[in-house]
Amino acid sequence: MRIYDILIIGAGPAGLGAGTQAAHLGLKHAVLERPEPASRLLLARKVENFPGQNNISGPELLKALTRQAKGKGIRLITDTCAGIDFKKDCFCINTAKNIIKAKAVIIAAGLAPKKLNARVASNKLENKYIFYRWTDIPLNFKNKKILVIGGGEVALDQACSMAEKGAKATIAVRSGKVSGSSSPLLKA
Repeated sequence: MRIYDILIIGAGPAGLGAGTQAAHLGLKHAVLERPEPASRLLLARKVENFPGQNNISGPELLKALTRQAKGKGIRLITDTCAGIDFKKDCFCINTAKNIIKAKAVIIAAGLAPKKLNARVASNKLENKYIFYRWTDIPLNFKNKKILVIGGGEVALDQACSMAEKGAKATIAVRSGKVSGSSSPLLKA
């Protein structure tokens, strides 16, 4: 069984960057990404702060980064990480398909949305009225009232994306301010 010098879990910008650097250093490496990628870039309608890119959508940027990383020789493995053990000076990464061994592991798995607990909203409402990624919401936004909970960068971007598609989006924030805004309430 091959033992990698380094295994990177997650093929978003951080994971692809780490994989590219590992390839540059001549390390035996691989980048593990689940079959359904979950990078926050997939949610970004417009990325304006990434070096070398200007006004590109998140999905387009992720495709470009993946293409560039593959061109630099990174090895991508499509599988799901189910657990990590450490045995005999080696990490054993259990996946849905097999076990991968590596001397070092970088976890670049990104962020998952914070879900509402059952006291706030019934789980029965998920994927019907409550969604955690705007890409999961049915596409018929026109004239629909949508409440985005959270005032961070992703919430603001998602509200703007839905408003561009005809929704009447409102952002609700706990602190009273939206990220980067002095306005206590912002309607997109």
